[in-house]
Amino acid sequence: MFKIELQRYGAQMWRAECKAERAALRGVYALLNGKTECLLPNSQALREVLPYQYRKAFDRAALWWTQEYSDVIRMDLRDYRGCPMGSLFAKWED
Repeated sequence: MFKIELQRYGAQMWRAECKAERAALRGVYALLNGKTECLLPNSQALREVLPYQYRKAFDRAALWWTQEYSDVIRMDLRDYRGCPMGSLFAKWED
């Protein structure tokens, strides 16, 4: 289960939980830590629970990333002009 948080300019705007799915590709982080599988939030389930005004931005982004081997992954959301709408942060919770 992932805990998902939507932040805009550092302020928390929305929170939810989302089921996990196995990632098609594994990154360096998973290989360095000896993980046999890499999990990401389930895209379809997450899209359904997102506030409606963020769903198209979520479809455009479709890429989770992490910095410096963090256990929190991030997705930046942008509107159709490329202006920032906020960021989704996901953390795996057992």
